[in-house]
Amino acid sequence: MTDVIPVLFGARWRIPVCLLQQKRVRHIFGPAEAIRYMRTCFNDQSSPAYSRAVEVCFAALRCEADPDVARSFFLAAYEGELEAQRRCH
Repeated sequence: MTDVIPVLFGARWRIPVCLLQQKRVRHIFGPAEAIRYMRTCFNDQSSPAYSRAVEVCFAALRCEADPDVARSFFLAAYEGELEAQRRCH
């Protein structure tokens, strides 16, 4: 028999993440958006912080982790991405 895995694609963080990019603000409201953003906008997708953030965001969508915990991991990965960009310039 097949088990149904509940997925909350609409999971939202209590406080959205606001990213300032090229003089405009981009809002990330939850784990699904964070995964999409990381997969399309991060240059370094091999870092441990990136991998862990994606993993925890997926866990939040599967109701296995608190969405706000996933937010913290996303922020850590984003900070790592910014640091990697600064080192390259």
